[in-house]
Amino acid sequence: MMRNLLAAIGWFVLAVVALRAQDPQEPAVFDVASIKPCDESAPAGTMMQERPASLFYRHVNLTAVLRRGYGVDGPQIDGPSWLGSDCYDFQARFPENTPMPRLQQMLQNLLRERFLLKVHLDKREFPAFNLVVAKGGLKMKPSDGGQLGYGPSRTPSGRRLLGKITMPVLASNVSGIVGRPVADQTGLAGLYDLDLSFSLPDTSQNPDAYPPMETALQQQLGLKLEARKALVDVVVVDSGQRKPIGD
Repeated sequence: MMRNLLAAIGWFVLAVVALRAQDPQEPAVFDVASIKPCDESAPAGTMMQERPASLFYRHVNLTAVLRRGYGVDGPQIDGPSWLGSDCYDFQARFPENTPMPRLQQMLQNLLRERFLLKVHLDKREFPAFNLVVAKGGLKMKPSDGGQLGYGPSRTPSGRRLLGKITMPVLASNVSGIVGRPVADQTGLAGLYDLDLSFSLPDTSQNPDAYPPMETALQQQLGLKLEARKALVDVVVVDSGQRKPIGD
C-alpha cells in the first residue's frame, strides 16, 4: 500500500515575470513541460534537479514526483504499484521567482493532465521519525554556493548519496529509504554538502556493507532519527493511466 529535490529556486530576472509567477489569478501550469518514458539507453540512476526557471527529473517514478508535488514523504503515497515501478523523464520550464507552493500546484496539475490522476487526501497514523541534530553536533558543512541537486550511486556495499541538499529534502529521502514519514526538526536552513553511504536490505549481509541508514546518519552527518507517532496526510491515488498524454 505504501510505496517506495525539490529545490533551491534562484531569484529575480524581471519584476513583471516575478509578479506573473505569484499572481493567484494565473493558472498554475508550466510554460512548457515534457514527460517521456525513461530512455533505457541512458545511464541508470535517478536525478531530480531544479534550476531558477526549469526542472529536470531523470529516471523517476511517479511516487517521487507526487512527493514533490504534495510535500509528503514516500510512505504517504497510496495507490497502484506502477506508481513506484514505471520510470519517466520530466522536463519543464516556469517563470523565475515562482514560490514553492505554486511550483507544487504546477506539478499536481501536470500529473492530473498528463496521467489523468484522480487523488484524494486522507489522514492516517504512522510510526514516524523526527530528524534532529545528534548530541555530538552536525558534521555536514554548509554549501559554498551552487544549487540543490544530488544523485545516488550503488555499489556492492550499498548506496551513496552525493551532492547539495536541504534538510527537508534530506528528511524526505530518508523517509523513502526507512519506510516511515520523517519530519525535519533540525532547525537548519539552507543548502548543505551531502556525502552519505549506507546499506540496503540486499547489501546488508555483505561483510563490506556500509552501515544501516540510522547509523550512517549519525556517524557521517551528525544527525539522528527519533521515533514518534504521527497523524499525517496521505495522498491516495484512486485512478490514472501509465502512459503520459501528449508526449
